[in-house]
Amino acid sequence: TKNIRASMRPWKPASYILEVANEIQPKSNFLAFTAHIFYDDYISKVIDAVKENPLINKVFISTPSEKIFRELNAELEEIKIEHEIKLTVNKGRNFGPLFWEFGKDLLDFEYFIHLHSKKSKHTRKDVAKDWSDRFWNQFAQDIGLISRTLSIMEKDKHIGISYPLVSDIIAPMNFA
Repeated sequence: TKNIRASMRPWKPASYILEVANEIQPKSNFLAFTAHIFYDDYISKVIDAVKENPLINKVFISTPSEKIFRELNAELEEIKIEHEIKLTVNKGRNFGPLFWEFGKDLLDFEYFIHLHSKKSKHTRKDVAKDWSDRFWNQFAQDIGLISRTLSIMEKDKHIGISYPLVSDIIAPMNFA
């Protein structure tokens, strides 16, 4: 039983991303930005994420809200970035709209970033906000971190997904 208990400790990945040089240059059909936006206070987060990132080639947004659809479309038109926004039902969490609406389009890109407007009625508000802020800050706004992550993925094709470590925010049991 000692060995079984020892293996039951929470898993913690090694992180070496900060030690990697950024070697990524913008190129066509390289990086798509995808998001499922349920809350309108995330409109500005989407715009901030894509307007300054030269690596993003196209933006794909799903939303169940006509208001968010109109506002995001107008903002993305203004910053002149190629985009597609679809009105969808809010089912299948954020992956349903991602793969159902944009799955075939995403095959044209080497990589994509996927985020959603995270808020949860099932957890403390500060936990959900901290979790969401970390994801958006690291995978939407930190261009250096995004570039280093993509550099790692370009060098090692066995790596297919990247995510921020949040075990300091969310209990390890939620990673089962």
